[in-house]
Amino acid sequence: MTIQTQLDNALTEYASENGDGFYCRDWSGAYEYQDEGFAMAERALAIAEEDREWWLEEQREAFPESARYLIAVATDYRLAELAEEAKASAPTGWMAIAADITGAAK
Repeated sequence: MTIQTQLDNALTEYASENGDGFYCRDWSGAYEYQDEGFAMAERALAIAEEDREWWLEEQREAFPESARYLIAVATDYRLAELAEEAKASAPTGWMAIAADITGAAK
């Protein structure tokens, strides 16, 4: 299962479980918690990698039990996006060698 599918499933699950029935799902709440997860991922980048998972767990504890899975999946999704963005913008070839020599890659 892809991370996108996990996120879609988590959004649907939260909206279904926290609405007033099948036709009244809590989509706005689901998207608010998704945004919380995205923001948490961006803040997590400032945390040392060895402490990041612990920090994320501590942050998730502040949310209602019903939202924690959705927030965790949204955080993982956004961290994966940010890693791809960093990888895509990383210097390659001669630019990478020059960055390594000059110390710009650090």
